[in-house]
Amino acid sequence: MKKISNIFVTCLSISFLMLFFQNCGGFKSEFLQSSLCDSSSESCGPLNPEPELLDSDRCDGNPGNCEVAEDQPDPVSPQPDPIKPAPSDPPPSPTSSKITSWNLTKKMLDEAIKVSNKAQLNNEVEKAKGGEIILLDSGEYGQLDINNKTYSSPVIIGSLKKSAPAQITMAYVKNSKNITFGGLRFMYKGPYKLSGLKGALDLDGSSQIQVLSSAFIGPTVGVGEYETRPDDRNVNNIELAGFGGGKGLNANNSKNIKVMNSSFFNLAVGSNASNSSDVSFIGNRYESLVQDAMNFSGGSNLLIEENYIGPFTKPPGLKHIDAIQFRMFSTPSKGIIIRKNTIVPGDSAYHAIYMGNAEIQANGFSNNLYQDITVTDNLIIAGHAHSLSVSDSIGVNIQNNVVVRDCALPARTGAQIPSILVGDRSTGVILKNNTTHVLRATRAWLKATTPSAWTVINNQIVDVSQCRNRPKM
Repeated sequence: MKKISNIFVTCLSISFLMLFFQNCGGFKSEFLQSSLCDSSSESCGPLNPEPELLDSDRCDGNPGNCEVAEDQPDPVSPQPDPIKPAPSDPPPSPTSSKITSWNLTKKMLDEAIKVSNKAQLNNEVEKAKGGEIILLDSGEYGQLDINNKTYSSPVIIGSLKKSAPAQITMAYVKNSKNITFGGLRFMYKGPYKLSGLKGALDLDGSSQIQVLSSAFIGPTVGVGEYETRPDDRNVNNIELAGFGGGKGLNANNSKNIKVMNSSFFNLAVGSNASNSSDVSFIGNRYESLVQDAMNFSGGSNLLIEENYIGPFTKPPGLKHIDAIQFRMFSTPSKGIIIRKNTIVPGDSAYHAIYMGNAEIQANGFSNNLYQDITVTDNLIIAGHAHSLSVSDSIGVNIQNNVVVRDCALPARTGAQIPSILVGDRSTGVILKNNTTHVLRATRAWLKATTPSAWTVINNQIVDVSQCRNRPKM
């Protein structure tokens, strides 16, 4: 009887543990590390396979355009995810404790200055000193200009009604400090092109700016309104009519910028931060974008955390588009943290995380290198080799990422295999506990030997047939 009782208790304990891990939302190892493998070790593939060979015919004379190797298994048709866990992993929750949402307290409502038109808003912004709470009733407030305002403490400008947010069409903040925007709708208004854009919220030389629970929305552009854009081979102009236009947020030469719990929708570019420091994007959503979700250049202390990016909307012929892109112009970005993001580009032409270096691609080497890069705990479901690509850098820590093929996209070879690629002249490199189809060192994205000084351990290399379904939203 005692033996039967012990067996019963043991079984009950095992059942409880199984139920706990099945339902515990915070148990992340379900989709990280080796969980993409089934019970057969063969399904994971070898831990250190021979690096793929590149198809040089795809380079078009430019190593920066080179795609990845062709010595992969024969293509297979898209299929349901045969591996654990369930393919409907939810995106990071925008209600993380690290995120400040737009919630009006009774004290705020009692102390607030309430406005209902553009003239009243401009008047209150002009005479504010610091600490004021300016709440906008529902409606359209046109263009907002805040120039050369150094408030002593944050001035809050937000919507009075969460169910009917106030709308601002283009907001320009220049050489100003201490402003919080909350619960607003920022609308973009012309010109319609893919580069050189101002933002629906444009920050220039400003600091201590917060954006909480706001929406950045672009218009659907009509025929003849967009600039002409040649395709990759400069053969035909791409038709961009019927797609979103403009840029959501643009920050230039600014610092201490936080964008949290906000959405970017129907735009050409979601957000851009150039030559800016202490910039955080946390818990935001980027959807139905034409070109890039997030662009960075020349910045420092940059945090990209718990954002959901994708799917994009792609005009036929438009390629080499990025979810998170770092550009190298004259000053390298440093102190970069990219963690706990979910990226689902939705097309084989789109990159996920791409940190290229134009100087390296043009000249073969550069002394301007990215520094102190941390990329951890991201879920990337994509269809391009540049799913997590970092050019030559100083200090690269890539751990606990899942970078695998989108089941909705064909299982191809070469440039359509989601990979983790790192420039072989990088130093201080750690590649640990990642799950992907290809992991290797590169030189100008061409195959290279992995330096012996790198730490490369416990990575799971899975067959390209081991795909993941897009999260259900």
